[in-house]
Amino acid sequence: MTARRFRVLLPLLVGVSASPAASQERVHPAGEWLGVLRAPPGPMSLGLTLVASDHGWQGTFTLPAENVTNVPVPEVRVSGDSVVVVVRPDAVVLRLLLAGDSLSGIGEASGMRLPVVLGRAGSAVATRLEAELASARRAARDRPLVEVQRGPAAARVDAEALARLLGAATTANSDAIVVLHDGELWASGTRAAARGASRPCQRRSPS
Repeated sequence: MTARRFRVLLPLLVGVSASPAASQERVHPAGEWLGVLRAPPGPMSLGLTLVASDHGWQGTFTLPAENVTNVPVPEVRVSGDSVVVVVRPDAVVLRLLLAGDSLSGIGEASGMRLPVVLGRAGSAVATRLEAELASARRAARDRPLVEVQRGPAAARVDAEALARLLGAATTANSDAIVVLHDGELWASGTRAAARGASRPCQRRSPS
């Protein structure tokens, strides 16, 4: 082979030899992940933080709708692209697959299997999922509270006062309302809502 032909082939040979090494690189699941748990009646905000240490994988779990924030999880298993997060042994488990800036799979809880999608914080995936949650929250706020049940004390309640109470709860973006008097159920109402963030229970008078 002449020196000229060798100089022409050398860049090609270098490129070919580098390709297998590049293809073997894996995306690391460590970091902060933000996303959604797609549960009825609407998507719920979900967060994970995964950390690799000398003692293995560790993590925290956040589910604002259930007032759970950065709770350490007892077990995280990572094998290739598979990520399993045990939030509560034999109760809540996330089985996820890593693909770039996305973690997606199934959340198992109380006998249910619900879709889970998370994006690495700051990524386009996380931004898209946050937009989905925001859209669901806006849609939920537009739904009025609907009376679903009346109790034995309902005959003694002022119908106009109850209507005003339901209206005030709707304006306050409440997901549900229960009206009690001396321990007796007057009425209750609810609406499907995207539970992206928890809200405190409010006391209101029907007068």
